[in-house]
Amino acid sequence: MGKGPNPQWMIYPANPENAVSTNQLPCHTSYYYTGAEPCISLEKPFTNIVNGLICIWHKNPRQMELLNLTTRERMALPLPPGNQKGKPTFCLGFDPVKKQYKVLGSSHTRKNRYVMTLSNDMSWRKVANLPRVPISRSHTCVDGAIFWRKDLYEGGRREVQYFDIAEERFKLLNIKEQVGLKYFDMNFVTDIGGKFTWAGLLRTSNLPEIRITLWTLINKHDLDWVESQVQIPKCRIPRKIISFRNISIVGCTTDSSKVLIKSSLNTGNQTRDSLIFYNLETQEFRTVQLRFEEMKLSSKIIGFDVSFHVENILPLNFSNVPPSTVS
Repeated sequence: MGKGPNPQWMIYPANPENAVSTNQLPCHTSYYYTGAEPCISLEKPFTNIVNGLICIWHKNPRQMELLNLTTRERMALPLPPGNQKGKPTFCLGFDPVKKQYKVLGSSHTRKNRYVMTLSNDMSWRKVANLPRVPISRSHTCVDGAIFWRKDLYEGGRREVQYFDIAEERFKLLNIKEQVGLKYFDMNFVTDIGGKFTWAGLLRTSNLPEIRITLWTLINKHDLDWVESQVQIPKCRIPRKIISFRNISIVGCTTDSSKVLIKSSLNTGNQTRDSLIFYNLETQEFRTVQLRFEEMKLSSKIIGFDVSFHVENILPLNFSNVPPSTVS
């Protein structure tokens, strides 16, 4: 987060091939920065991006809004019940069957969870059950569910928590048996080719590379998983990145065989940020260093988040969407 009394997040679209920031639309990749001009100012926190839409929480005045990253159109949203003070936690989801967007939120006490359908009736409903792990920013929406990064163990099996958007209930999903109780330095949840993917990062000192194992869920009902490997030589990544775990899986590009990985290294007032495009089929990869010449950013910029999504030119009009009828 940027220095100073009023740190803010900025949206900068960029070309995914050369990773040069630009203010011209259309574009497919958005970068979020703390700090300087000129684009859209965001106050942390914000949700995941779903079909080019994102929910933003503003502290002063207390307000939650929906933003279309392509058209820059905004829509104010009502706060969840019990949010007269404190900072709410919320996630954005999409039901691909009913074509409905839903917001999952909690009160500042986090005793209850609420869900709201973006429709002609913007009202919050209490979720019937409570989550096993806290709702956090580390989540992704894919295949009609919101998945969280933090895993847990049930009967010696590794499981991840998800929220079924259509049924409006929290559930648990068993990760492939081969994973078992194996230790990973870090794990991620992401979207690979429109499918939920759980990724485990392993950094063993006696290995010449960083290994990331991807388990992609082909069929949620049959628990049909496909395993793939990402291997990046340590010599291609600065040592401090390995030490501070500044590596994350963004997802895949328009080519589902190419995984997008973000790495960053903060050294004093300088930030070395790069993207790694890894081809799962050929195991070839290329590293692109982000260049900020066009943005004239100051030393207040200390980090970024990356997302890859398609454009959404549809207006924020949900008046014809019926409210959810979950039984």
